[in-house]
Amino acid sequence: GTGTADLWLNGRLIGQTLPKTYFRTAVRAGRNLLAAGGRDSGRLEFDTRSGEVYYIAIAVDGIDEAYLSRFTLTPAATAQRELLRCCTLLENWSPGQTRWQF
Repeated sequence: GTGTADLWLNGRLIGQTLPKTYFRTAVRAGRNLLAAGGRDSGRLEFDTRSGEVYYIAIAVDGIDEAYLSRFTLTPAATAQRELLRCCTLLENWSPGQTRWQF
């Protein structure tokens, strides 16, 4: 089965996984941690550089009340093609909020 999970990026809640959706999130350069919350043990540590864009695909597998999010760094061309084909952007900051106001 599949489920949903809360998503945390560097300790900040950014949203919840939902089918056919995506988040655009600003991060500072350096080491980052994307993790699922609750009973979901999925996590991905990755390094970023200033001015670059990174795409991470998420698949959530669930059994009963336990879930596991699988995060995969995805090549830009693949990710952009999939996003245009399937998905809706979920903004994770308020209108007028700048990208670094956490």
